[in-house]
Amino acid sequence: MDVLEELRTEFDKTDEVEYATLAQQLGSSALPALEELLAGDDPRVASQAVCLAGLIYGTDSPDGDLIWRATQSRDAIVRVAAAFTLPMLPRAHATRIAMVLLSDRDAGVRARAVRFAAGSRVDALVHRVRDIADRDREQWVRDLAADLLDRRGGSQP
Repeated sequence: MDVLEELRTEFDKTDEVEYATLAQQLGSSALPALEELLAGDDPRVASQAVCLAGLIYGTDSPDGDLIWRATQSRDAIVRVAAAFTLPMLPRAHATRIAMVLLSDRDAGVRARAVRFAAGSRVDALVHRVRDIADRDREQWVRDLAADLLDRRGGSQP
């Protein structure tokens, strides 16, 4: 069974996908297959591919391009998956991707990115969360950002 078939089989299971095991077993050799799944027409599978890629990037540290492409997906579930991977990515990649996701048109995507950015040590991300707390178009996202900044000990980066 080739890598693409193996991934499709794993992602089609009704049980929880063992992302960490797959990342360890396949490593960066799975990235071309994950790229193909991201480009496919099934948002559920594409989001799973993004989550697995995040784990692989966290261990093998390639360039993060697949996650970057996920931020451009028309499907919010795929963009949420990209936001979910932020803590797994090398800091420079995570910062660049988070800045895009913090401005996403979908409130759920922004909220997931806020959860990462509010705990960041990157000044630009913390300042952006402060801006979201003051100005986001969704009250619940503003409240989330303000709460996370308060838990952090204020809005200082």
